[in-house]
Amino acid sequence: MQQAWSNYGNGLPLIASIEDFMCFNDGGTDARLFVSYYGRGTWEQQLVNTSSCQSPVIGLHQWTGTSYQINWNSLASTHELQYRPEGETTWTTVAVNGSSYLIQQYNGCTRYEARVRARCGADSSLWSGRIYFETPSNPLNNDFDGHQDIGNTGAAGSVCYDAANQRYTIYAAGDDIWGAEDQFHYLYKN
Repeated sequence: MQQAWSNYGNGLPLIASIEDFMCFNDGGTDARLFVSYYGRGTWEQQLVNTSSCQSPVIGLHQWTGTSYQINWNSLASTHELQYRPEGETTWTTVAVNGSSYLIQQYNGCTRYEARVRARCGADSSLWSGRIYFETPSNPLNNDFDGHQDIGNTGAAGSVCYDAANQRYTIYAAGDDIWGAEDQFHYLYKN
């Protein structure tokens, strides 16, 4: 896809040398150009795409059973949705006809981010703003029968089982372990 960018000179300080130049452009509506000169300040400009295809606006997004549903408002009929675990570099990209999608493939106990863009023939919009969601725990498998807090932990503990990676994560609070007033959360097998 070829992008058409306008040369923007309004507001750029007229100085002899620019020391730092940074462009944040992930194709989204939050793309920015940052320029600093000898560490004495930063000039910032939002980057704009000349595409005639408008970016979708994500609306309602929620869990529906074991799937995460994302809905958006858009004038286009075809879209691309991307989602990934937060902090990962690779997106899962899905072509969507319509204005909603159910994410059914995910790891348990993981924070995800998602975004969508409209497809207008050969052109596409900028990516929408991102949304974030947490995937739930899968039910405990036969490895353990349950879990509980011991002592006065303050905040209740919990266990998250990620069936895709066969991994348990224990969330707990407590001050004293191995002392006189043990406080912790644990999994157990009867």
